Amino acid sequence: MPHGPVQTALFDARWLVQAPYVSDDLTAGCWREPRAKAIARRYVQVNSPGLVWCVVIDVDHDDADWAADRADLPEPSWTAVNPFNGHAHVAYVLEVPVARSDAARTKPLRYLARVEAGLIDALSGDLAYAGLLTKNPVHASWVTRWCSEDGVYTLSELATALGNRLPKQLPRKVERSHGLGRNVTLFNELRTWAYTAIRRHRDDGPDEWEAMTHAWAQGINQAFPEPLPAREVRDTAHSVAKWVWQNFSEDQFRKIQQHRAKKPRKATPEIVAGIKEANS
Repeated sequence: MPHGPVQTALFDARWLVQAPYVSDDLTAGCWREPRAKAIARRYVQVNSPGLVWCVVIDVDHDDADWAADRADLPEPSWTAVNPFNGHAHVAYVLEVPVARSDAARTKPLRYLARVEAGLIDALSGDLAYAGLLTKNPVHASWVTRWCSEDGVYTLSELATALGNRLPKQLPRKVERSHGLGRNVTLFNELRTWAYTAIRRHRDDGPDEWEAMTHAWAQGINQAFPEPLPAREVRDTAHSVAKWVWQNFSEDQFRKIQQHRAKKPRKATPEIVAGIKEANS
């Protein structure tokens, strides 16, 4: 389906990353370019490290452009199809972007990660897709099927469409986390550690505390099957370190311990190995 100004306006208006990662050949790696040049590349970074405005699912079967129809899902905002093998990136634009690294508000990110996991399951998407680069929907290499409506969805609309395919919870093990679930797992593991560690390191000062939190976050990240980009890890570590430093108290610690009714969580062998690798 050819594209025109009305169909591409949604992408043009929402894609605001000023210096995105881009590539013309994924086997040759990626690099940053100004947005004005990036628009001419075959693959682009659509979401910023801090905000997710578009959920992209990598569908690697030869009729991926009809995957949403077969799964009885809402019409995608766009589907960028490889004309040679039928594989596609299926995109759903969110009405309200979701923050990746706000330590004070992780509930929207958890909800989004569950929706993404449900979409991957319903569309038979690739669990190994890292999500950094997306088929540029306005590039001539792809046959882009655009939404016939406005193509913008709330998380609630997508969750309702998924029905019982929406997972009740995300995988808890680091080594099983994928997609946006990695961001959620990173938050959970890092905050759990920080609630206990801050009591031992309050006298070290905020800069040393943030450096230590970042090192721990890097260790968690190395344990994922597909690690998150360094910028996302750094932003999350900064957010968690700042929030815990400013808000956590001995009284809160006792309340959390009573609520958990169990010993403080210890690092798994995978995280320990990741910390050693990050610091080597």
